[in-house]
Amino acid sequence: MQNPIAPQYIFAKYSKHKFAKYKRNIVVWFKESILFYYNLVYLYSDLFIDETRLKCEAGWELHGMNCYFFSNYKSTWIEGRDSCRGQGGDLVKIDSREKQNMINDKDWFWIGLTDSEKEGSWVWVDGSPLKESFWGNNEPDGQGGGPDSEVDCWFDGYCKQSLRSICEKIAETQLCFCL
Repeated sequence: MQNPIAPQYIFAKYSKHKFAKYKRNIVVWFKESILFYYNLVYLYSDLFIDETRLKCEAGWELHGMNCYFFSNYKSTWIEGRDSCRGQGGDLVKIDSREKQNMINDKDWFWIGLTDSEKEGSWVWVDGSPLKESFWGNNEPDGQGGGPDSEVDCWFDGYCKQSLRSICEKIAETQLCFCL
């Protein structure tokens, strides 16, 4: 009678031998493939464009070097700022006509400008002083009023008023190898 274990042992030994042979072939093929790839990149490197791209998380909009998030819910100035900080940014700093124009067609939003430390002394959330401004007629008036008919200007509102917020943060950079 034949030993039922013997054929399994021979098969296992045969498979291990074949496996070692195939493993050597795979390693050689892999090394040759890498070498081929590097030669291809070297020979045709002028066809490859190595560039850095900017990107934003889902729900954020890329403008220039920054990402902007326009909230869909209303909150106080402090709650809006906390929400922005929780997402890795802060309330927007509008320091150019370009940024002001970006939000012109939007709803009314909280921005990162405050005089909470000293009434009438306006500073941005990053601590920098206000240089260029886009105040509406008779603003800031210290009355904490609301938006009037003007659509491309600022007004000074009470911090407890409920408005949407615009968050801003630096865009992420992503390195691309493109053909």
